[in-house]
Order: sequence, then C-alpha cells, then structure tokens
Amino acid sequence: FGFLFIGNEYFHDGYSEPHLGENQAVSMSTGIYQRLNKTFFNSCSTIDKSWQKRKRTIDTKLIVLFLMKIISGKNNHGYAYIINEIWDDCVHENIPLPQCSPISASSMCEARMKLPDDAIKTINKDIVVVWEKNTLPTTWKVHRIFAIDGSKLNVPRKLINNGYRVTQRTSRHYPYAMMSCLYDVLNSIVYDIDFVNHNNERACAEKHFHCLNTHDVIIFDRGYFSYYMLHQVIKNNLNVIFRIQEGNRNKVVREFSDSHYDDAIVTYVPSEAVKSDLRKRKLLSAFPAITLRLIKYFHEDVEYIFATTLTHQDHYKVEDFGDLYNQRWEIEELYKLSKSILCVEDFHSHNEKGVNQELQAHILLLNLARILGNDCYHKDDEGKGINDKDNRDNERKLNFKNCLFFIVKHLPLIIQSRLKKHFKSFYYLLHKYITKMTQRVRPGRHYPRKSMKPRTRWNSFDAPARS
Repeated sequence: FGFLFIGNEYFHDGYSEPHLGENQAVSMSTGIYQRLNKTFFNSCSTIDKSWQKRKRTIDTKLIVLFLMKIISGKNNHGYAYIINEIWDDCVHENIPLPQCSPISASSMCEARMKLPDDAIKTINKDIVVVWEKNTLPTTWKVHRIFAIDGSKLNVPRKLINNGYRVTQRTSRHYPYAMMSCLYDVLNSIVYDIDFVNHNNERACAEKHFHCLNTHDVIIFDRGYFSYYMLHQVIKNNLNVIFRIQEGNRNKVVREFSDSHYDDAIVTYVPSEAVKSDLRKRKLLSAFPAITLRLIKYFHEDVEYIFATTLTHQDHYKVEDFGDLYNQRWEIEELYKLSKSILCVEDFHSHNEKGVNQELQAHILLLNLARILGNDCYHKDDEGKGINDKDNRDNERKLNFKNCLFFIVKHLPLIIQSRLKKHFKSFYYLLHKYITKMTQRVRPGRHYPRKSMKPRTRWNSFDAPARS
C-alpha cells in the first residue's frame, strides 16, 4: 500500500479523500480505536512503573510493538531488521519516536527480559474488557459461548532445562509444550491462554474458569468429561456442554446410549473406582449426585452424545446442541491460523520467559486484528452489512488472514501513535480495503485431513524412532 505524506494530511494512492458523509462515519467509528489506544497506553504506563526505576528509551509499548512485529515474520528476520522497520514506519507516518536513530538489537534483547512475566497478558485483558464495554458481543440465548482446548507446540531445545520433555521412543529432537486456550467462539476473541510443560488438558481448563462469568457456557471436546470437571463447573456457577468419549463410560451414560431416547435428564453419580481415585489424589472428599442432561445427536451416521447442565428442555431444544457444538470448530481454526500461517512455533527466544512473551504477543495481535476487522466488517457507508443474511447463496465472510497482515503492516498507527489524524487515516484505509478482504462462505466442504508437506525438521509426535 502506497502512502503520500503532505503536510498534515494523508492520501492513499488510487483513492480520493472521503466525502463529508464518510468523514462523519469515520469520526464516529474511530471511537473504539481511540479507546483501545488509550487503554493500551494506560496499561503500558502502569507496567512501566513496575519495572523501570528511571525513564528509559525503551518502554513497554515499544517492546510490545516489537514483539508483535517479530512474531509475524516467520523467524525470517532478526532483531535489527524488525527495529529498523519499526523506525522507518514511524518516520514515514510522522509518529513520535524515543530517539532519531534506531535502538540496538542488544538493547531490545535486554529490555524484553526485564518486562514482567504477566505484562502482555494484563494488556490483553484490559483491551478485551474495553471491547466488551463499548460493543455488543454476540451471545446465544443470553449466554456467552466459550470453547476450551489444548494444542501441543514444539519449543526450543534449551527448554529441556525447564522441565519440558522430548517424546520417548521417537526421533524427535525438540521438546514439546502445551498451550491451552479459552476462546469466545461467537466473537473470535481469545480470553486466556496457559503455557505449560505437561499435557494435562483438564488441569489447564480448570485455570481458565476464573476468567468466566456466572452462567457462561463452555464447550468441551472428547477427553475432558469427568465427574471432577463436572463438579468444578457447577462449583463455579458455569454451564457446560461435554461431548462424551466412547469406551469407558458411566453406567447411566451406557444405558442412555443403548436406549431409543434422544433427550433425558439423569442423576449422575461417580463409580466407586472414580471416587477412590479422587480421594487418593486429594481432589474431592464428598461426591454429591449431579443432575445432568444427556442428548443424542446423529450427523452423517455418527452418534454424538452430549452431557450438559442446560437442563431446561423447553428453552434449550435438542437440535440447538448440534449447531452449538459445531461452533467449537472455531478454536481448531484458531490453532490452524497460529501454526500454519503465523508459524507460532518459530520462536526467536530460547528461554521460557521469552517464549511465553511471544505467545502472549501472538494472542494480543490476534485479538487486535479481530476487534478492528470485525468492527469495520459489520459496517459500510449505507449502514447495510456486507454479509447479507437473507441471501445464503451470496453469503460472505471476512478473510481474516488478509485482514491480519493489513493490521500488522499498520501496527505503529494503532499502538505507537496518539494523534487523532492517524486513527482517521488508518480507519479509512481499513474501511476501504475490508470490502476486498471477503470471500464466499462455502459450507459442507470435506477433504481428507492428510498433509503432504515434507517434514524436514522433525517427525510427528507418534513417529517411531529411526533404527
């Protein structure tokens, strides 16, 4: 995208200045960006006071901007290249900088290690709170819908010293970690992540509960259902939808599966073996009976059995749960975007703190792109949505990958600047290009999930060791 900077005005190659009505629309719509920018500056200022003993050239907002730029580069560029790119962008857009010449790579490396561990996580939390207050997030029957799932990541070799393990009996060289994510599937916003050196997804899921409000709904895939997880969900006044795994099922679930009913409310009591295990692990000492609703759902001759705490059968219809469970696939799309497009596993840092920083910056970048893209996508000059719900043949959706890289290119305008003209310039460009970042919705496509990409770095987790 080409820009010309003349005096205090911005012009984009190939586009004229917006008309009066467009200017008014831009002024009204830039409010959310100004509030997000103000929140970002306030959060960074608070964090600066916690680790800076004196005024420094490199502050929190510059480190966060650097991290979000470097994690989007697929590990092709070093510190110096990214720093020079940030300086060039800021000079080009007339954005104030701490000094005229770019800082050194070694200075940035030292500064990012001084940043508090939870700094970027705090910024992300503050931005999500502001977004919630200034928009109307999509809900389902007044409930917020979340999915929790974990995914394994390849991490740098040196993290073996921090307890990260290499899978046994394989030819793998790099250790693995697990990233668990709390994801709002209706609004595509990441609320929380947990980065750990084990593969206990249930333990990570329990940590996410403190980020939720009363009566929020969590969707879990197979492998999460257990009496203890169900007990913790009810203890935190949450609602849940489990897909129950096949195999070792409770007696009540087996009887429901063999019956001709597709909807039943049962009393769930753990088996004696489960009680004994929970006592040994000192997780529970009392085991109250739990009222649970079991639902049987068929899709393409495959039987799905759901267990849910949404027991009001008149309000929550059986057919709703199949569509609701399909929304969980959004978190799988999130992991595909992170691993295949942004290459989240190409870490620049080789220590645990640096890897955690890059993951948090990755989540912050995704949330910023979603908030900015979705806000602009649902508006046009005539007040009519781009996505025409009345005509399913012409239904379109935002191409988030293109939108994401557009946001990455203009990050200094969003983060580093506090001038109103920069917000108007950015929003006008985003608003013009967002109409070209759409694609048709083509549901029902199925392809074999088989990757033909050659493995040149390491084998998969279950690959046998070479003889």
